[in-house]
Amino acid sequence: MEYRGCKDLGKIDSLDIRNTAVEGFFHQYVSERKPVHFFGHLTDETWNVSKSKWSHAYLKEKCPAEMTVKVEHREGKGQFGLGQEKKMRFHEFLDQIEQGSDLLYLTTQDLDVDSEGRPSILSAPLTALTQDFPLIPNLFSNLIPANLNLWYGQSKSYTTSGLHHDFHDNLYVLLQGEKRITLYSPAYAEHMY
Repeated sequence: MEYRGCKDLGKIDSLDIRNTAVEGFFHQYVSERKPVHFFGHLTDETWNVSKSKWSHAYLKEKCPAEMTVKVEHREGKGQFGLGQEKKMRFHEFLDQIEQGSDLLYLTTQDLDVDSEGRPSILSAPLTALTQDFPLIPNLFSNLIPANLNLWYGQSKSYTTSGLHHDFHDNLYVLLQGEKRITLYSPAYAEHMY
């Protein structure tokens, strides 16, 4: 089967998530592989995530002190995404962020696999926070998630994760701050170098 992905992104639609029907959304955007920008927040009853709720104190309360995570680190004004990673306790990561460090970034975590080699869809620290969010939001109820991640960091100035390709479709939820995402059509892949 030939790839039917979006050839020309054109203007990306913005939708109010509270007024978007599952079936219409799937046919107009997901099946057409068309990006969309949502405003508003998830309306699921189990969506209980916010800047005030997910304070450092709350995250420390919910996540065991011995929980370790993979963290990218950079030197000075360097960029993230260069593969400089280390393991550290999640509480220590939060402490350093609280102290103002912009040299650390909680990145995609390695997934555990079961005895038959099937990967989990969650890793630390999300494994300790599953009561706060739906694994599959209502709007995406006919989709199967491959992986859920939490990216976490701070910066006093502009930083970038660099040009890259995500292998799975994404639902990106920004809880705090700003994030600029630039999308390029797959039709331009040969021109990205």
